[in-house]
Amino acid sequence: MSFRLWMMNGQLPKFSHHDNPAVFAKQRLTRIMTLSYLPVFNFWLLLFPRHLCYDWQMGSIPLIEKPTDIRNCFSLCFYLWLIHILSGLFSSFLKLHKNNNNGQALTIGFALLIIPFIPALNIFFPVGFVVAERVLYLPSMGYCILVVLGLNHLSNKATKLPNNLRIVLPALVYTWLIVFSCRTMSRNAVWKTREALFRSAIEVVPTNAKVFYNYANYLKDHHRFQEAASAYKTALTIAPDHASSSNNLATITQDDKQSEELYQKAIHHNPYHTRAYFNYGNLLRRKGKLTEAVNMFEKALSIEESFEGAWVSLTATTGEMGNMKEASKLFEKMLRKFPQSADVHNNYGVHLTKLGRPEAAVKYYDIAIGLNAVHHVAIVNKGRLLRKFGQHEQAEKFFRRALNIERSPDTLYYLATLLLDLKRSPEAVEMLDEAIRRNPQKYDYNLAYCQCLANLGKAKEAISKLRKMISAFKDTSFELEPSKLLASVLTVNKQPQESYLECVRYNPRHVSALMHIGVIRHIQNDLKVAQEFYEKAYKLNPTNTVLKSNMDKLSKQINQH
Repeated sequence: MSFRLWMMNGQLPKFSHHDNPAVFAKQRLTRIMTLSYLPVFNFWLLLFPRHLCYDWQMGSIPLIEKPTDIRNCFSLCFYLWLIHILSGLFSSFLKLHKNNNNGQALTIGFALLIIPFIPALNIFFPVGFVVAERVLYLPSMGYCILVVLGLNHLSNKATKLPNNLRIVLPALVYTWLIVFSCRTMSRNAVWKTREALFRSAIEVVPTNAKVFYNYANYLKDHHRFQEAASAYKTALTIAPDHASSSNNLATITQDDKQSEELYQKAIHHNPYHTRAYFNYGNLLRRKGKLTEAVNMFEKALSIEESFEGAWVSLTATTGEMGNMKEASKLFEKMLRKFPQSADVHNNYGVHLTKLGRPEAAVKYYDIAIGLNAVHHVAIVNKGRLLRKFGQHEQAEKFFRRALNIERSPDTLYYLATLLLDLKRSPEAVEMLDEAIRRNPQKYDYNLAYCQCLANLGKAKEAISKLRKMISAFKDTSFELEPSKLLASVLTVNKQPQESYLECVRYNPRHVSALMHIGVIRHIQNDLKVAQEFYEKAYKLNPTNTVLKSNMDKLSKQINQH
């Protein structure tokens, strides 16, 4: 008990109406009728364990709001039967307990059946569940004793029956044992996997939003995001105020506006939902709303001061706002607060790298890896710094070590670009192939892949892929690099002028290609065409000094003619 109080900081647990709706019902009569029915329901589970579920929270058992509800009849019958049994038991105990073993066994059976269940009755304090099958473990021992006593009594009575009827009782008992054994085996199968457990719960209590929420979490963990989103939405249909469903749905929603609305909804329904503040802050951070993001992280920490993720995000966002001095102070505070956290040491290493202190950063990456030998991010970060230091062999070892932990597309890309630098294009292509299979739309992966193809002499394939990239990123800053590479590949495989013309055809705003065509036409003494291309390039980049010089020379030549 002392250990539990210490774990909970000396506070009682806080439950919500989702945990136990009956306790939070507004009408006293509703509370009395529903709470009176719950022991009846539990006793029925012992007698007839047909419908079992790992979680009976929320709407699993609808509230009894009217006296005319048929379940009140069940409650009345149960308590009348219980009073009759207990009164008879008490009388028997007073008279026969000294010399009647059956009476003593009966007393023990009922004691085990009733006394361990009393804390779950919501009489002395509210509990955090509607029905919990785990609280029936000890009562089931009493139930088993009572069943054995009952069978023993029937067996004694059966001796007075005709022979043909005596056979019926053992047959019924064996049938009952076989049926319950089969039920136990089928229930064991449900508990073998999380998915089977969650799916069985959905079948048993389809009105319980919590089971849909848990199933959605399972699907999310296994990257089945479309199915997870559907399950979260079902949970919210059943319980629109279930904050955790709104929060988790937001994390897998692609539309930032919808995600923002879901986070706000989660916070509205549960102002103490630390994860909602944290995730909302990260969304705002991605959108560049850094001040608002800091506010969200601070709110999360005001609720849960030991929330490491919120500390890390707050510190990183502070640095992104340009307040590196304050970010450094926050990191020092975190290192004192979480000295055994590999994530904190890794993030401090990233911070030091941004401050231009890569040698110091390596030290903290090493500490992170020492604390967690499979910390994928720290291993990759150290590999990137080693590459920057020119220690290519060591960098390759770290990248491959990281890939043994997790086949991350980014790590595959980092290793591929290192292999490209080392002129090992065939190996680089293999890495990029896998990276692109995992993330086909990633710009950097595809550009590096085209470079590899070009290095391997697969110009036709490289040109085709580059043309697709230029079309996909037309009129954006991302079209520049594939355009340059296309020009380079075409130059190697065709006449320079043809390569630049084709490059301009795919990217009319390619300044370098326009200028080079102008230079070629200038050399060929085709002055009007040269002037046309120079002017197009100048409109796009009026600060290019080389272009200005060429245009001045061209103007003089035209004037001389």
